[in-house]
Amino acid sequence: MRPASLVLAVALALSHPWCRAATTIHHPGWDIALDGDWTQQPGDDPEQKTAASERLGTSLTTSFMALKTNVDDVERLANQWRELRLDAEKAGAAKFHRTATVIEPVLSAAPGAYVLTYHGHDDQGRQFRFYGVVSPRGVLSLYAESSSSTEARLAADFTHVLAGLALRAAQP
Repeated sequence: MRPASLVLAVALALSHPWCRAATTIHHPGWDIALDGDWTQQPGDDPEQKTAASERLGTSLTTSFMALKTNVDDVERLANQWRELRLDAEKAGAAKFHRTATVIEPVLSAAPGAYVLTYHGHDDQGRQFRFYGVVSPRGVLSLYAESSSSTEARLAADFTHVLAGLALRAAQP
């Protein structure tokens, strides 16, 4: 291979989405590193950040809402938040004249926090997955959706996304 051809081949290979550097989304108290072709998308809400993967046909919305509450209030807040999330899921689908089916909403206790997970689909084939944490410091939310993935594919992709989640210690 001639040097010019080799340079062109390397340039083309490095421009492939799988070869791009990871995108990291930063929020107060946590970061999430996304490998592959994820790119951060512009948004209006400073507490909410969105990324999209063209290769996966998936978008990811992350948010963090700061709280200052005591640990005794976390369970009550988590239960209220679960109901708000599930109502918002149905209202969001209805806004687009769709019917959402939420499967397995589970709120479970974790040390000093509560974790909410669920997944589902709508009647137009959109799949979605949610992972959130309520703690005395705040509410962390990660929401993935895709109109082209299967439930199993989105589950695998979302598990991979969650592996990039890194929590930071509380600031004094």
